[in-house]
Amino acid sequence: MELPALECPERYTGLYVFDFGDHVAVGYTVEEVAILLSVEAYATGTVYRIHRAAPDGTMELVGISAGGLGKQEAMRFCRAVAAEARVDFERLLALAAATPPPCRVLARLVQQTGTALPHATAIAFAAVEADAVSHWLRDGGFMGGDCVDVHHGEEAAAGVVVEQAELRPAGVGPLRSREAVLAATHETVQR
Repeated sequence: MELPALECPERYTGLYVFDFGDHVAVGYTVEEVAILLSVEAYATGTVYRIHRAAPDGTMELVGISAGGLGKQEAMRFCRAVAAEARVDFERLLALAAATPPPCRVLARLVQQTGTALPHATAIAFAAVEADAVSHWLRDGGFMGGDCVDVHHGEEAAAGVVVEQAELRPAGVGPLRSREAVLAATHETVQR
């Protein structure tokens, strides 16, 4: 597999390489890879996550199972007091502003019912990014919640949403539409 030459290869760390068979494209998000794999023509493509990228363009790639893409994981940082949950939410936003997350993270300040800890900061993200998100939180010193619940499925971040924010990795803009992703499959560099 021959990767295209990249300007500032380090900024591709955490993004994905898709091997179409006849060519390779670099710079997809996990959501875009899921779109590609949902199309019959690309369903047998091979996916790699860029674990590290050096300034000289060499990359450490990790193969990703197609079955794990498209699945969500969620974490809830639960509190008894609404003001403490609000502080957790604000600290999470500040962390993302100082050190962008490794992937898209949907952050919600939620109120739940039927629990002793009804206020929470909840985050949902692609399950294949769970390790990277956990390291990001740890390395950023985020210590939210009196109790932390981890769940599979975005519904774990459910509840009455008080506030919501989409946290994005550095250099990644808004989600591209399915049509835009499919129209750019011939381009070897996606970003």
